[in-house]
Amino acid sequence: SLERIVGVRVFERTSRSVVLSQAGELLLLEAELTLAQAERAQAVVQRAGRGELGRICVAYAGSTLYSGQLSTMVYQFHRRFPQVNVEVVELSIGEQLDRLGRGLIDVGILRTPLARTPDGIKTIEVLAEPVVLAIRRDHELARLNIIDIAALSEERFVSSQTPEFGILKQVMEAAARSGYIPQIVRATHFGAIVSLVSAGLGVAAVPDSARTLRLPGVVYRELGGVMPSPVAIAYRTDNA
Repeated sequence: SLERIVGVRVFERTSRSVVLSQAGELLLLEAELTLAQAERAQAVVQRAGRGELGRICVAYAGSTLYSGQLSTMVYQFHRRFPQVNVEVVELSIGEQLDRLGRGLIDVGILRTPLARTPDGIKTIEVLAEPVVLAIRRDHELARLNIIDIAALSEERFVSSQTPEFGILKQVMEAAARSGYIPQIVRATHFGAIVSLVSAGLGVAAVPDSARTLRLPGVVYRELGGVMPSPVAIAYRTDNA
């Protein structure tokens, strides 16, 4: 019986009624609390399974920051799932693909094209931006409204990416069609690119949204011969 299990008298019995003893009332209260906690635990587990609780890590390539895609996605996700902790980190495209493959991040915001897409990772393009050229105002080509990629064979291109991905891949391919291989100046991160252009270390192919970066002596011109740059969401197919 219940009383044998708990080792105390749970009921007060008389010839006319059976009522809970003081210990029985405490036992009932604890049982109700335990049941409520179990139901809450089940609900929490179910919501976590649907991605409504816990933590999500979103990585972005620096070149996507000014497109508004990151802020829009995080804002909409947070409004829908306010109890999910959203962690945001800047990673290169290559780092994103590596960490997605190892399950260290949940979503990547990057630029295509990609020389390779690891197995189990899917990308969905969400917008495309024109590619423009950041160039010093006193450069002889800056007088032109449109500068064709073919006219830049003697220039050094500043980039924070590697030639396998994104805008730099597009530039390398467009330059190859014009008969040359661009010289690349490496920037440690996207935010440093326009600073290096301002310093006279080269020109840079950047997304149109980067026009918001205003540095002394730098202007932006349309870049001919390079297709618009797609922004894509990347994720693991087993985490969809």
